[in-house]
Amino acid sequence: MVRRSIPSRNRNRNRNRTGVNRHSPNASNGWRPRYTCAAGAGTTGKTTTAIDCTITNTGKVGGDDVLMVFHRVQPTAKPSHPLPLRALVGFTRVTLAPQQSRSAAFQLEREAFGTTTAEGNTAILAGTHHFDVTDGVGKTVTVSVVVATGSVLQVVPPVPPPTPPSPPPRH
Repeated sequence: MVRRSIPSRNRNRNRNRTGVNRHSPNASNGWRPRYTCAAGAGTTGKTTTAIDCTITNTGKVGGDDVLMVFHRVQPTAKPSHPLPLRALVGFTRVTLAPQQSRSAAFQLEREAFGTTTAEGNTAILAGTHHFDVTDGVGKTVTVSVVVATGSVLQVVPPVPPPTPPSPPPRH
């Protein structure tokens, strides 16, 4: 018995003749998004921080791009527990025609600066907080915000002690 392999149509469905995924921003199909981001002066308030990005499709084909904002922190004092490398705090999807530019704005609340402490509380640590804006494929633009003093955002209530089981009823 001779086994023949049947070619899979799904495996190469999204690939062009050069083997590049045709939906990738780096594909030779003309979809080339470029973006710049900045946090202008005075955008860091007591409750929110604004990050404004401009994304431009410099290619010949329209398409969608998703911009994601990740938070990472460099505390001034060494914490007593490990910190996450980064955490997703915002994202938006942008549809662009060829040669079109659009702005994407992110309003980050105070909670976006928060990390979990060793006690389980949510706190803003003093130090430099970096917000990385990326589409996951191309370049990453970093906006940094310095927090002078930390604060606690949410305190986890203590767990009450377990109640002893009640004795079974007597008949």
